[in-house]
Amino acid sequence: METIVLKGPVLDELVYPHRGLRPFDDLDLLVRTEDAARAESLLREQGYETPAGTLPESFYRRYHFEIPLVRKEGPPVCVELHRGLLPRWRPHSPGILTVWQRKEPFPPVPRLGMLAPEDAIIYLCCHADLHSCANRYRDQDTPAAKLMLREPGENRLIWFADISRSARFFGERVQWRAVAERSREWGVAAAVYAGLSVAEDLFPGSGLSEALRHFPPPRPSPLKARLIRSAAKPSRPPEKKAGWAARMGLRRPISRADLIEYILPDADALRGMYADRHLAVCRLRHSAEAARLLFQLSRALRPRRRRQG
Repeated sequence: METIVLKGPVLDELVYPHRGLRPFDDLDLLVRTEDAARAESLLREQGYETPAGTLPESFYRRYHFEIPLVRKEGPPVCVELHRGLLPRWRPHSPGILTVWQRKEPFPPVPRLGMLAPEDAIIYLCCHADLHSCANRYRDQDTPAAKLMLREPGENRLIWFADISRSARFFGERVQWRAVAERSREWGVAAAVYAGLSVAEDLFPGSGLSEALRHFPPPRPSPLKARLIRSAAKPSRPPEKKAGWAARMGLRRPISRADLIEYILPDADALRGMYADRHLAVCRLRHSAEAARLLFQLSRALRPRRRRQG
């Protein structure tokens, strides 16, 4: 079965100068959608199981993009089995899975694959944006270093070091025009711009300034930008946010900024997700999908609230 290794192992083995400089606590593996059930079954046969406290599997499979599996016996090993690169509640184009056409052999284990340079850069930026989409709405006079000082779970310096290091490692192999065009096609241009700009501010000299020339800065509506910046400010104690994360079946809580980004996605993201040039049609379709997801989420959480009461 075809498998692509994501993030940690690839970065640690290839991108960083010495093994062990890039820590990771799980193995992220991408499989084709049609192979996901068989891959999960094989892992369960080897003693892996889903952690306790997750949402019903039907909700998890419909809206999320990965299934976490932890080995029951022996040293704890966590495998995150990806069926996609972004969750269903983050608008993006299904065309993002064309990464399979460009995958390259993973040198330490050639039978496994790794993302092509352009796809790897896009994915790392989207991963950082997934955890803090507020990065794309920072004021121009706000230094990137200030973003790293927010509460845990918003940003991690290592994510932007990954972007900078990957740009240095791949060097001239990265076609930045292709990165920009592919990002717009997939509906993730704002996320990629944010990742590149923050990484360039934190680690100047990695060549990302040249890449940013191919990206027009995101221009959200003033209302949306204000909502996102306001939502990014901490308002709840960490223990309450951790409780929400446990109910959601996620190790990190879904932030209010992420929820706003889901309800009010960018035009490019909508067009990429629904493959329709008519923005009004995209918004109508997304409104119905958003209502369905929120209904399913409230339905999934209701039994847990009753038991807790």
